[in-house]
Amino acid sequence: MVFLSSEAQAMPRLAAFLAEWSVGMTDIVVGDRLQYVDANPLSIVPVYAAHDINARFSGLRIYPVLTSTLALRSLYTQSGTTSTAKVLYSTDKAYAADGSDTLAAPFVLAMTAERKNIGESSRLFACGLYADNLLDNAAFANSMLLAQAIGWSTERNDTLGIPARSLSSTPIAITAGQLYLFAGLFIVGLPALYLLVGLTVYLRRRHL
Repeated sequence: MVFLSSEAQAMPRLAAFLAEWSVGMTDIVVGDRLQYVDANPLSIVPVYAAHDINARFSGLRIYPVLTSTLALRSLYTQSGTTSTAKVLYSTDKAYAADGSDTLAAPFVLAMTAERKNIGESSRLFACGLYADNLLDNAAFANSMLLAQAIGWSTERNDTLGIPARSLSSTPIAITAGQLYLFAGLFIVGLPALYLLVGLTVYLRRRHL
């Protein structure tokens, strides 16, 4: 399992090793114009890809948060006995925070590579960054996703159990896009609906 930090220096040997697995490193820090939290466009909420790691999240509305994460590149999807698949990716509203235009959104934020040989296989999981300070935050799925990634990396395709839920209350995390939606609904939508209903009732009574 490889976690890449935007603050790390260039690591050509690691980049060469990952390239052998079709995982391309970039120095693009990903921001998002819509799907982020904590009023920080660099604290992005990624999109789940169709992958065994994400199987547990198919019926849950809980998401991880990636802070100052680096974009990855899949050099190929299939080459010989090695295949790759994306796990997390950004929305099409994402952008390169440094102004780079070498890649276009959506960006790959986490991916896997698997090399199958006769009777055995090797697996690799790579992610731009996995913030340690968010692992104990029950409002986000960071710790759950990490558990599933560990399970997949150890060749367990069945999802791992979820630890006991804490009894302490936790705030509900919403993205900037959801905030705009709720604001439009409660500030514009509902008042307009009440006004329309009131006007309809008024006009009907005038004709009685």
